[in-house]
Amino acid sequence: MNNAEIKIRLIEESDIPEIARVYADSFNRAGIGERWSKENSEAFINYCYHRQPDLFFVASVKDKLVGGIVAFIKPWVEGLDLVETDMFVDPEFQGQGVAISLMKALLKKGIDKYKIERFAGIANGVKDFPMKWYKAIGLNPTDWVYAEGGAREILAKLENGKN
Repeated sequence: MNNAEIKIRLIEESDIPEIARVYADSFNRAGIGERWSKENSEAFINYCYHRQPDLFFVASVKDKLVGGIVAFIKPWVEGLDLVETDMFVDPEFQGQGVAISLMKALLKKGIDKYKIERFAGIANGVKDFPMKWYKAIGLNPTDWVYAEGGAREILAKLENGKN
């Protein structure tokens, strides 16, 4: 496949069910421990679409949706940042330039419309993919650590004085 076959455009509301399927499939098959149901992925994609639709791009090849990228604008120390970026590509189309095309569209829009200064992404730091690619395009891991836990378990520990 050549890059001319990859079409990038803003998401449309009618794309939500199909792009949610691509999202779930890409993360379910990535081997990072995320299991997305049809309902959860559709709710997430719908949330992103309504939060900032002008920064949600989809990729298609021969009229088939094969990937997407979404991010949000956040005021930060040095100006506006592009954050909470989520990029996903159908496993059958990975390694064919789809991610590069999506990332370029997102960055161009962020720079042109919002005058962003920085881009921030989150990835599984244990896995080689996508960290190797992120480093190749100029993203540098930081000393910051993303931490998460179960809300009920955290509350229980706080209520039981285990803090």
